[in-house]
Amino acid sequence: MNSGKPQISLPSLNEIITLSQGFNFHHKHNAEEPAYVFSDKDSDELIAVNYREFVRACDRVAHFVRPGRSGAIDGQVVGIVLVTDTLQYQAILVGVMRAGLVPFPISHRLTPEAIIHLLKITSSHHLITTPTTLPAGLLDGIRQELSRGENGYELQIQEMPGLNYVYPKLGKEKASDSFEPYPPPSQTPSADDIAVFLHSSGSTGLPKAISQTHKRLCQWAIVGKLDNPRLRYSAIGLPPFHTMGFIVCTLKPAFHGLSIGIFPPVDTISGAQPLVPTPKNILEHAKRTQVTGLVTVPAFLQTWVHSKEDIDFLASLKHVLFAGGMLSTKTGDALVEAGVNLNSIYGLTELGPASRFQVQRGREKDWEWLEMTPRIDFEWVSQGDGTYECHALGDGTYECHALNSKTHEVAVLNRSDKRGYATSDLFVRHPTNDKLWKIVGRLDEVIIHSSGEKTVPGPIEDIISTSPFVQGTIVFGRGHDYPGVLIEPRAEYAIDVHDPTALEDLRDKIWPRIGEANKVVPKYSRLFKDMMLITTHDKPLPRAAKGTVIRKQALQAYMREIETTYVQMGDVEPPKNWNPDTVEEWLVTQTSQMNRSKAFLVTEDIFAQGFDSLSVTFLRSRVLSALVSVNPSASDIFSQNTIYDHPTIRKLAQYISDVATSTELVTSPNHCSAIDAMIELYSDGLAPSVLLTGSTGHLGSRILARLLTDPAISRVYAFNRPGTRSIEERQADQFNSNGLDVDVLKSSKLRFVGDLSGKHLGISEDLYDEASTSL
Repeated sequence: MNSGKPQISLPSLNEIITLSQGFNFHHKHNAEEPAYVFSDKDSDELIAVNYREFVRACDRVAHFVRPGRSGAIDGQVVGIVLVTDTLQYQAILVGVMRAGLVPFPISHRLTPEAIIHLLKITSSHHLITTPTTLPAGLLDGIRQELSRGENGYELQIQEMPGLNYVYPKLGKEKASDSFEPYPPPSQTPSADDIAVFLHSSGSTGLPKAISQTHKRLCQWAIVGKLDNPRLRYSAIGLPPFHTMGFIVCTLKPAFHGLSIGIFPPVDTISGAQPLVPTPKNILEHAKRTQVTGLVTVPAFLQTWVHSKEDIDFLASLKHVLFAGGMLSTKTGDALVEAGVNLNSIYGLTELGPASRFQVQRGREKDWEWLEMTPRIDFEWVSQGDGTYECHALGDGTYECHALNSKTHEVAVLNRSDKRGYATSDLFVRHPTNDKLWKIVGRLDEVIIHSSGEKTVPGPIEDIISTSPFVQGTIVFGRGHDYPGVLIEPRAEYAIDVHDPTALEDLRDKIWPRIGEANKVVPKYSRLFKDMMLITTHDKPLPRAAKGTVIRKQALQAYMREIETTYVQMGDVEPPKNWNPDTVEEWLVTQTSQMNRSKAFLVTEDIFAQGFDSLSVTFLRSRVLSALVSVNPSASDIFSQNTIYDHPTIRKLAQYISDVATSTELVTSPNHCSAIDAMIELYSDGLAPSVLLTGSTGHLGSRILARLLTDPAISRVYAFNRPGTRSIEERQADQFNSNGLDVDVLKSSKLRFVGDLSGKHLGISEDLYDEASTSL
């Protein structure tokens, strides 16, 4: 739409300028250019608020907040808790800046306690709000929270000015219209003065207030600069108090000259509520405002991918950018295949935008891979399992040779050894392009099972979220043998979770996506149908402003149900009787349910047919649940090793039948004691050999280190699953990650061997004989 027009003038970022100066530049050089565009709700007329009108609106807000630049002291913080439209929100935010004050946009979704916490830690005694549109009870809760302090906390609560005051001639203001400019500052703020406060989501506790200086905002603008400033981006659905919303709605018009498509404004003074973003109305208004690019979050893309009309519109845009969470590979690939120019972007409030904003030609299929900006000095910390944690190094680090460190300053320093920020985000490197990285989760989200194995939930959740029946997912399982998944169904598929028929039906509908996830994860991370926990309608999953599920709060809310699910995992209907044939049929059913309806041959080794240690854990749980009803002592003798000792369904059925119908196996320990005594007698003085499986895991590597340094151990056979890299490389990486001495891996007593699923365990016959006789 604007491609035929000449390029507009842009403010230079070679020197630090403020946001106000950026808008002043456009007011002087690009006054008639649109800054924000919307379509009137009563017609299809396109209404543009140009830079002149927007700057004047901001000055009116400055007059309203701090008349004549008097009273308050420059740099005082003003809290902003509004439920209003983007156009008015931006005028309030920038207007507070033009008044010489520091705005702090705060989410209206936070609790009164969290809001007061943010105001107090920033010494803010001034709050601008919208009493008629805030969530019920929020303002009263803020006042009550204030009154609880011993001396109280002074807070001026001011209602934001009305639409007619801020934009008296909405979309039609001319240069000749009367207007009183706000008095300019007596001196220009310094580069290191605070320009704005932004806050974290609060998903791990109370939200944190993070200051951003004028210098950092300019650095953000340089990282996120686009080649074509004549683009029009849709910011519809982006919360303006969120960092991504702030960058798109505030930074880009100020520094890049982009016009922003938005919802039409409303007069909140009269109680009118702004439009609530939905997948449908976001695209409707994106079309009406004639945008050429769109910035959104994964949750909306997951919905649009199911509509050909929506996909066709997205494919007509020059750019579709998303951030704030991970998008499933299946959804992204489908969009790209349909011609959508999809691009993942990465950034943090503590760091700002950190990746390039545009996919290079010929790399469209790499939509989920990020190319980090060279302006930030990154350090990649290996986790020993093919993933890396990203550390961003701030200004002043390696100044003598790392020039990029002078070009970008982080807002939060959390490393003791260097001036930098450890993001806790986990990435994998592109298999063929070292410049590209893909985020796979967070370090604090990795689930460590009781076995020491680790499940990364992000990729699993992404695949399950592509189901048309699913609204949200959280994988759980920390401290347990195996994972489960908490699923929030879409509203139209909500069920009574206490209705077993409805529950089974919904699980069946979602199961195909679970099956897809199980194909791409390690065996120990596989999900079983009985571990699908469905949310209740009265307890929806808590979400952050960007629409992502807040993991910690969700797990806390469903903690009791999760633990109950693990307890009930073994609750199954026992066999009709304990005859071997009946038990055999029952075992066939159980093993099939646990392995994607696969039918196991009853006379063949179940491990050769695909059974693994996780399956053993599940099966033992079910067998014990059935056995204890007839033999309360069953748990004392039916261990996981029992299944390994009876590796066919027929043998196991016979053993279970014997346990259920005989007391001799339980009450006569003499035979076992005699065997133990014989072993002790003839092994006296022999240095033992040890077979260790899973030595490349977190726990396994520590056990291996202890065994290799124990003089009483003569040999250690380390068996591991095959991988893309050698066992030796994986083992060394895990030792480095755990701070263990890598040199002990050179010990002559260590043998890296095997494929647990192969003949003779995948090793030579001689070595197999050695291990068989020494273990």
